[in-house]
Amino acid sequence: MIYIKFPQTSLDTDEHIVLWHATAIQNRNWRSLKNYLNKHLWEPYRKTDIIQKCWYSEMPVPDHFAEDVEHFRPKASAKPLNSSQKKKIANKIGYNVPESPAVSAYPWLEFNHINYRLVTAVTNRGGGKVDSFPILENTNRLTEPQLPSETQEYALLLDPCIEHDASILMILPTGNIMPKANQCQPTTDQYANLPDHWHDEAFDFLRGWVSIVVYQLDFITAIKGRKKAFEDVKKYIKRLERDVNLGLDDNIVDHLEDIKERISMYSTFALAARCALLSYDPAQAISASTGNTTEKLLQQLHRQTLDFERNL
Repeated sequence: MIYIKFPQTSLDTDEHIVLWHATAIQNRNWRSLKNYLNKHLWEPYRKTDIIQKCWYSEMPVPDHFAEDVEHFRPKASAKPLNSSQKKKIANKIGYNVPESPAVSAYPWLEFNHINYRLVTAVTNRGGGKVDSFPILENTNRLTEPQLPSETQEYALLLDPCIEHDASILMILPTGNIMPKANQCQPTTDQYANLPDHWHDEAFDFLRGWVSIVVYQLDFITAIKGRKKAFEDVKKYIKRLERDVNLGLDDNIVDHLEDIKERISMYSTFALAARCALLSYDPAQAISASTGNTTEKLLQQLHRQTLDFERNL
């Protein structure tokens, strides 16, 4: 999962969203928004021929039958975690999941496009999110006509369209996914002062594992895809380091373009690629000078890419 700025004002006049707003209630055809949603990934880069991907898992979408326009907050029934999910998460975090038992729904967001996410069947259908939407215990769900951008709701699922949420997970060289935060449990003080502590490490750790389990981010195909993306970027970095050492400027530019392609938000498994970039160790380079220069180039590329996507 990476941050996807959504919605982007530059796409407010896109023909698909304009037509959809005019016919939404009559047609109820959310699939017609796929192109509009996809544009949020590739339009800023002026790309057209790219593989569509899931906003939760970053897996490629093999065909349109496996692609859903998902209501992040369920329109008809928003349920707590099921017993299987609770058990799996508890095994990861070391304590019982602190979630509210309340069952509700968000019908007033049914036709509000800010609630839509483009996802694949693995993350959204049977075994995946479906109508799960757990919130923290002793907190309240939004009520009509509240909007998530205006009223705080303590959702346990990560949202790729919230920058902090999208920064919580990391990818290992094996392709496995886990929270960046160290294992810890929220304290009584953190619960009592939620607005000040919601982005603390303890809640990041909790929400990271809830999302990994509910979105099925540990799906074997996703693990394999992330592992390959990680290895590909490490390979590009090795070539970059070699040509930095040799002073081959044209090759350096080409290698940086290859890496940029993999870490950009439109690429599948971009988080794995970014984690590979950030794992670079200059101390392992041929020389200190080569390592320092390579590290500086990689950090600059990473910073420029994130700044560009953040400021769309």
